[in-house]
Amino acid sequence: RLIKYFRIHNLFSVEVILALAYVILLLGMSFPYRMPIFFPFLILSFCYLFIKNMHEPCLVFKLNAGIILFYVCVLLYLLGLVLNQGIIFRLNYRDLKNIASLLILSWILGTMVWEKYDRFLVVYHRLIVPVMSFVALLSLYNFYRLISGGNVILLGMEKSPYAIGTSLSGSYNMFALGMYAGIFAGVSAFSRSRSTLFRTVCCLCIVLCITAVLLAGSRRGWIVLSFLLLCLVFRSAVSSFRLVLNGGGRFFSSVRNNLGVVVVLLVLSTVVVAFLAGRTLDVEKPFELNKLVYRFSTLGAE
Repeated sequence: RLIKYFRIHNLFSVEVILALAYVILLLGMSFPYRMPIFFPFLILSFCYLFIKNMHEPCLVFKLNAGIILFYVCVLLYLLGLVLNQGIIFRLNYRDLKNIASLLILSWILGTMVWEKYDRFLVVYHRLIVPVMSFVALLSLYNFYRLISGGNVILLGMEKSPYAIGTSLSGSYNMFALGMYAGIFAGVSAFSRSRSTLFRTVCCLCIVLCITAVLLAGSRRGWIVLSFLLLCLVFRSAVSSFRLVLNGGGRFFSSVRNNLGVVVVLLVLSTVVVAFLAGRTLDVEKPFELNKLVYRFSTLGAE
């Protein structure tokens, strides 16, 4: 019955498989799950599509400039391994697994057509928004436990000399990158969805991810976040002025609908950060906050 349900709702389609693959990949950036999931998932998905292709042609191997360049890079990498006199390091095995993952992913992507892209976005947004909201919420709870002297989820950062902050991975830059996936998905899903409930979830996702980036200790994340917010404000202003040139009377409504969302998200993010800062007045580990402040102060260093 479960397989029949999946077939009726087309849950074995290429767009669903790709959406799941991207969610698993992006999740691994901000929350290392310490087990092989992405590569086995791609292998199982490709085997399924290959078997399905025997009865109903669905696999299409496409070539373009980007794919050809990728193949050339793979060949050069393999040539370098051959010229290394058979010495293969541990990182080389990881590179080979990543290369195989990209090859399989490119073959699956070749089956996508433009008509399926909208459904891919819908499925991707419905998955990534709640997943990244949960990861961001977990990271904020982790930060609260960290500064309160409780047990935390450090995942390889136990002896890090840098500010740990909200980061759940060994690299706070990669953690911030995963959070940006939630921010971009939340903004895109908010503009595409007409559901009030899902729009509320998108706003919550954006606020949580922005707050997680602010407290992650990633200077690159802070710089990108500032640039992103400026772009959002500029884009909203441009769209408003276009409407005033075309419609006139819709200017204030457009400003309210565009800039209002940005302002509300900024205010909510500020409130969350201020609340967390207020909770840290009696922290047991103030040096973690000092490291965050120090990293922020180095942004202006020459």
